[in-house]
Amino acid sequence: MTNLLPVGGKLGNGHYEVKIKRAASRKIDRELLRQAVAGNPDAYLDEPAKPFGCTPQAVFHMLENTGITHRKRAFAVPKGPRKNAAHI
Repeated sequence: MTNLLPVGGKLGNGHYEVKIKRAASRKIDRELLRQAVAGNPDAYLDEPAKPFGCTPQAVFHMLENTGITHRKRAFAVPKGPRKNAAHI
């Protein structure tokens, strides 16, 4: 059976004690990750993961949470005339 009472238990006035939540400790320091990405923006996710001792997925989620994205865009290729334009 699961204990549904909080750790602090019930107070005398019928209310429960509020459990204080602490921020979770992170392996990845956001500022160090920003510097690593700024230094080498074309790196794969496993390259910045090695110094932090975490997985590439953790780096991906931390980058996503901090709002850093890098999408590779194809170079624009100028279009020439259509091959069948002469037949029209």
